[in-house]
Amino acid sequence: MRSNAHTSIPMIGDIFITDWIRNHPAEFGLVVAGAIVVLGLFVYGFRDLLRLTPKRIWAVSGVVFRESIRRKVLWLTPLAMLGIIVLTGLQEPDDASDAIRQTLQFCLFASGLLVVIAGVMLSCTNLPRDIDSKVIFTIVTKPITRLELVAGKILGFSRVTGSILILMGLFTWSYLHYRAWRLEKVISEQISHTMENEFARGRLEHQQRLGLLDTRALRSTSQFEMLARERAPNSQTRWISTQQSFLVPFSVDPADLVPQGFHDPSKGEAAPNPGEAGLRVRISLSAEQIGKVERAAPVVRAPMLPAATENRNPYGEAEFRVSFVSLNGDVDLIPSANINGGNPTEVTPGQYGKTIYVNIDPKVAPALAQTRNWGVVISPVNENYLIGMAPGDVSVIVPGAKPELNRELKPPVDRETELPALMARGNNGRSGRMLEGPADSYHSLAIAHFKGDAPHPSDNGMVTLEMTMSIDRLDDDASVDATHIEVQVHNLTTGKTSDKYPVTPENARVAYADVPAELFEGGQYDVKVRVTTRGHAVTLNPASIAVVQERSSFVINLVKSLLSQWMLSILVVTIGFFCSTIVSWPIAIVLCVVLLMGRWAVDQVSDSLQPGIGALLATDMGAKDATQARVISAVGDGLARMLNLLSQFLPSIDVFSTGGMLERGLAMPLHMLASAGWILLVFGLPFFTLAYIRLRNKEVAP
Repeated sequence: MRSNAHTSIPMIGDIFITDWIRNHPAEFGLVVAGAIVVLGLFVYGFRDLLRLTPKRIWAVSGVVFRESIRRKVLWLTPLAMLGIIVLTGLQEPDDASDAIRQTLQFCLFASGLLVVIAGVMLSCTNLPRDIDSKVIFTIVTKPITRLELVAGKILGFSRVTGSILILMGLFTWSYLHYRAWRLEKVISEQISHTMENEFARGRLEHQQRLGLLDTRALRSTSQFEMLARERAPNSQTRWISTQQSFLVPFSVDPADLVPQGFHDPSKGEAAPNPGEAGLRVRISLSAEQIGKVERAAPVVRAPMLPAATENRNPYGEAEFRVSFVSLNGDVDLIPSANINGGNPTEVTPGQYGKTIYVNIDPKVAPALAQTRNWGVVISPVNENYLIGMAPGDVSVIVPGAKPELNRELKPPVDRETELPALMARGNNGRSGRMLEGPADSYHSLAIAHFKGDAPHPSDNGMVTLEMTMSIDRLDDDASVDATHIEVQVHNLTTGKTSDKYPVTPENARVAYADVPAELFEGGQYDVKVRVTTRGHAVTLNPASIAVVQERSSFVINLVKSLLSQWMLSILVVTIGFFCSTIVSWPIAIVLCVVLLMGRWAVDQVSDSLQPGIGALLATDMGAKDATQARVISAVGDGLARMLNLLSQFLPSIDVFSTGGMLERGLAMPLHMLASAGWILLVFGLPFFTLAYIRLRNKEVAP
């Protein structure tokens, strides 16, 4: 009988390679790119590499550049400039900074679009046109290698796109300065007169002082919490109200939720499913009564009972609820009816450290095994009490067959504080967490913790805080006047605390506060924010409070952005020239666009290409037969995996997008340029090599 053993080895190898490629696409891509370059240039093209002369490459690029100029490619730039002027003239922004932002957006978009279109058209049509016009015959008969020809043409196209960017850069700089000068004059006139919207004065004065083309580097908070009151000195206990909650994050493997002692491995018994024995949440906390100070009304017993009275607490009991949420989207994982029987848990006021256990129904506890990262949320119920808790006061118990077999799961340690993770947060708002104004017995605050290098002060010795928040009015009785907040900075290194700076924020606009630089020495400090208008609230998130780390030149920032666009244009012309060596120019244009946009397109529909798309496809196609449904599901999942895998070998053009930072006035960090350069190197060099190999083997002359 014939054995099939020899056929199983390649299959196992293929599966191993496929799995490794699927799990390590970046590493495999680097291996493939390196192999193409080494084999193509240093093995196959070694002779041409030795004969490589920069002078001949520059000569070829000069011919390409002059030919492109004769084709009036640069005439596209005046048309783009005219379009920008017309569009910005039609815009009517509400704010001067918005006007500058829109103008810069138009300029950068037009610059990027021009160089990409010019790069695609020139690189995809140049070689086919040279072949059709017989110009290539003259070139290849000269003492020039095909490697120098490819390098010279790509360099020539890059010189053309670079010239376009230089012209657009000069126009952008000039036009933005002109618009800023005009708008700053308008701002000065507004400030000199009584304004209809007086709480916008602070923002306008800041724009007048620093200019509309101010460029700065921002540092956002590393930690953010909302509390009912500040922590006591040398205490880790945090206090929250009913408008806030505690979130304790966990990162747990499904195996950690398997109860112990319920099976005997020596007898071949299978282990129970994760969470099958239920779960218990161990909580240590305290409650503090904050209700109005008043005596409890005596309750008179019925006439047939002895004449006596008993006091009844008019504030109710201190209670809290427990819920489980996914850290990716804050979605409830377990129904509230299955946690402690659906009832809130009581806590005795003042007894901090008393251990309370909350039981999770075994029927729903296995749901936590489906998500690795989830959190336990502690929410107060009675508004007459504050709930206090410290890091490490919450853990999850996986019950075993015996108490000694219980497994305790603890939250990860916060790298900033080196304590078990614990986050105090406000209720959900429109774009973050809500911070409410003062209540009768407490005044909530938000604390943004910063740790890093100290910011560089401005010329006036001050450091600027930038705050962006949404504003809400919580009830009909709230004041219709402007919302007011106060900002305070506490230095953790020196112990100094600033004055309370009043700020009047505008909805979804940047508000500013200037604080003396001495409050930021050492780089470790807290920024505290309180809403001082009763009945008002602001919505904050970790990006809402930022510190201006340093200021830089707008010109340098613009040059960085244009340099990133130029690197994108070099990648475009390299891919375009490669495509022109294998197909005709119309198809080359389409192929070039597909190679450039393929990764981006897959990223846009990545949610639809996750595992399970095959089953959904089978359902949509109405497959009734089980075998047919399995085939459709397998094919659909396989195609989705293949598409996701292939996209990893295409360039990610998102790294070349820098317009968003410039529009917001943010300094572009050097690592963004480094990332763009890395993508150009990893993808551009292999395509350059493939273009050389193809052209060397392409018959272009008799």
